[in-house]
Order: sequence, then structure tokens, then C-alpha cells
Amino acid sequence: QIRIGADCSGTCTGSIWDDFEASGGVYAIYNVPNSTLIPINATGFVVHAWNPMGMQVQGLYGPVTDYRVAVRAAAPLNVACSSPTVSSLTMSWSRGLLNDCAAGFLQWEVVAQTSHTPWFIPEGCRSLVSLNSETCTATGLASDMAYQFKVRILCTLEETQSDWSDISDAVMTLPIPAEPPRNVRLQLPGSDEMLVSWQTGALGDCEFLDTVVEASIDSSNANLTCFQPYGCT
Repeated sequence: QIRIGADCSGTCTGSIWDDFEASGGVYAIYNVPNSTLIPINATGFVVHAWNPMGMQVQGLYGPVTDYRVAVRAAAPLNVACSSPTVSSLTMSWSRGLLNDCAAGFLQWEVVAQTSHTPWFIPEGCRSLVSLNSETCTATGLASDMAYQFKVRILCTLEETQSDWSDISDAVMTLPIPAEPPRNVRLQLPGSDEMLVSWQTGALGDCEFLDTVVEASIDSSNANLTCFQPYGCT
């Protein structure tokens, strides 16, 4: 059990604010009720641990100026993605009020997720320690994949760091296009036919449908119309 009360100077007799239970870990958070009467000449507050064997003789002292509610930084706004490539997306957001984090800003924390992965910190968006850095480019992403992001502010005092922003709309990275066929050959020419062969390149993110073969009578004339020859359709 924890007992917390005012430590007074002069003729002040002190004031027990409350008793409360705390178990597990090494930290306890207690919000003093607004109706608590704190002596006018109180200089600080003292916290004593208590158990059935008695109360701690030497309490932990803190100045009364520390007795205040910390106001969190406002959550970032307008989180959005733009400029997609096959492996990156550019993130941007707007900063809200810092409140009690103003003197203790640490960094922006940016995380991403897909439908197949949990939240993670992407490369390119780590260690954003400049307060004015309201953008980053997430790199090393998978191609042809939808990503969502969210942002928060980390502060030296955990109680003042912001909540997470709203989750951004999903934006797709670009697909990797198929490579063009190579080593195209014309073999076994006949009077009205010939064998056309080629090697297929890497498909990338292409969901293969078919291969289109076109021909022209004179490749030196750029104005000639190509056509699909019979047997290659």
C-alpha cells in the first residue's frame, strides 16, 4: 500500500491525501483527486510505502511544483502517402500542439503495415530527431503492395508523448514491369512462313496473360502498320 500526503513547513500539520494499493513492477501512478485540499504553505509531497509490518520511516519527497497534470502533445494530423515507386513511399504529416512535450521532444515515430505484416518502422523513417521534419521516405518496401502508416511524437517524459495519429489511407507501391523478350530470331524461312522464337525475360509483378507477336513488311519505314501474322495469334 502507498500513502501520499503533503509535507508542510511552519505550523502546517500536513495532510494525508489518500491510500492506494500498488502491485507489480517498480512504478505506480496516482492521480490526486481535484477535490483534494492541499495546504497553502505546503512545500512538497511525501510518499510512504506501507504493509502490515508498518509504514516506511523515510518517505520519498517531491516538490509541490511537480504536482500537476502533464498535457500530452497533440497527435499528428493529415498523415498521407505520395510519390510511390516500386520500393518506396513518401510520408508527410502535420504537427499539432506540443504542450508539455515542448521542452522534451525526442523524435517522430513512424510505423507502417500491410495486410500481411504487423506494424514496423520502415527504413528511411528512423531517428527523425528534428522537430521540423514532417516528412520521410519509407524505403525497402515490397513492390505492388498496399501500405498504411501512422505517426506519433516521442518525448523525454512518457506521459507527454502524443497518441498515435489516425491511420493513413492505403497506398500501393508500383508493380515491377515485365522485362521485354530478348533474342528474337527468325528461322526456317519458307515461301509464306517462318519460325519466330524468343526468350522471355523476368516477369516481375506481371500476371501473365499472353505474348503478342507483331510483324511489318519493312522495318526501315516507321510509318508502316504492324500486324499480327497468322499462326502467332
